[in-house]
Amino acid sequence: MYKKLRKGCGDYDRFTDNAKTGLVDMGFNLGIPRLRNEFPKFNAAVNRGDCGTAATESHRTGIGDKRNADTAHNFQQALAGH
Repeated sequence: MYKKLRKGCGDYDRFTDNAKTGLVDMGFNLGIPRLRNEFPKFNAAVNRGDCGTAATESHRTGIGDKRNADTAHNFQQALAGH
């Protein structure tokens, strides 16, 4: 899965650990094809390095509020440089 995430995100290796954790959670939960196809705003934000928008666009339906909040928090922490 990491190889596929790296392929889709040009700067993956430069992401903070929090951003990587959020991205891995999205990829694991949705599967890479669904993440790429159904979350275009999220993907565009990640590829721009816009962790604020990625946090907002990481919301998924059908999973618990806590998991959504945790994933968004990871991107918010990345935005703060953590």
